Amino acid sequence: MSLDTSNHLKLSDVELKQTYLFYARCPIADQIEIMERHGRLIHKLRSNNVNELSLPELSFIAMTKAIRSMMNDRDSIRRKNFGEMTLDEIEKLSEMKIRRFFDNNTGQESVRSKLINKWPLVVSLRNAPIKKGNKPLSFNKLALVLKKELHLDQLAPSTVHKLWHELEAKNSKKDEQ
Repeated sequence: MSLDTSNHLKLSDVELKQTYLFYARCPIADQIEIMERHGRLIHKLRSNNVNELSLPELSFIAMTKAIRSMMNDRDSIRRKNFGEMTLDEIEKLSEMKIRRFFDNNTGQESVRSKLINKWPLVVSLRNAPIKKGNKPLSFNKLALVLKKELHLDQLAPSTVHKLWHELEAKNSKKDEQ
């Protein structure tokens, strides 16, 4: 049994994939809010749709619409102007902006913690000579290797460089004492 999403959702396959990719990338608090929206939508769809679709199909449609509504809310955050809004709407919008700001800015600390967890690997790669000469691996090449090793989307060589000087400076001070 295949569901024809084009009739009920009016979405292409690409848009549908983007919708569920958005859901996978959402923080847990937003996923829970999407599930609450899903619960409300499935009851509306069930009462409006008697014997036309099965429960799994209704659930899929409700879930997709709930995710799309969250996507629309996120898009509206960027476009909203506070001038014509009520205080409750401004409060809700402000909370969403704050949550989104902190969700977007927590990634840097996780990159740092991943690097620290794999620090022996970083030290061994940095100190290992390259075949062409006895020079250590550059921070650019080190960042490329670590990016693949740690499964990161982005890793700037400057991040590795700063952490290297921070941690290795502490180690050299300990060695001197």
